[in-house]
Amino acid sequence: MAITLRRVALCSVAIAAAACSKKKAPEPSLPDTKAAAAAAAPAPAPAPVATPAPAVIPAALDTADFASETIYFDFDSYSVKAGELEKVRKLAAVMKASGSPVKIQIEGHCDERGSNEYNLALGEKRARAIQDALVAEGVAASNVTTISYGEERPAVEGQDESAFSKNRRGEFKKL
Repeated sequence: MAITLRRVALCSVAIAAAACSKKKAPEPSLPDTKAAAAAAAPAPAPAPVATPAPAVIPAALDTADFASETIYFDFDSYSVKAGELEKVRKLAAVMKASGSPVKIQIEGHCDERGSNEYNLALGEKRARAIQDALVAEGVAASNVTTISYGEERPAVEGQDESAFSKNRRGEFKKL
């Protein structure tokens, strides 16, 4: 009887220790309820896009124009919008047309809503979505690197949707 009580006590201690050892990672917090509802829903997978005709490259366009191309994103999204795909195609065409391999870095940015950790992760997803779109256009993945700045480098200062929409972006830097 004493041995059975010891076994029960030992098992209880082991179960209690195992139950206490696992902690959930904190979920990102967004300031408003609409954003919280959007964060609770799984992010939609990027929709497949039909392959259109290749982009026409203006004769004067060269790799110095990378900085002028900015890809903008919707709130709490990392899907490249259909309206922004022409910029990706143009960049891919320039990269493929140059005689030597062109290496670029894609910088992912966010507006200031959401926690720093959440925005860094979202910025990385945005940069990788652009990288995936470039690779789909035939750019070598080894020529593209990504980095996320989250909300740390806003393009526009402000607390309204106009400023927020300019800060949800992906930018290019020639390496």
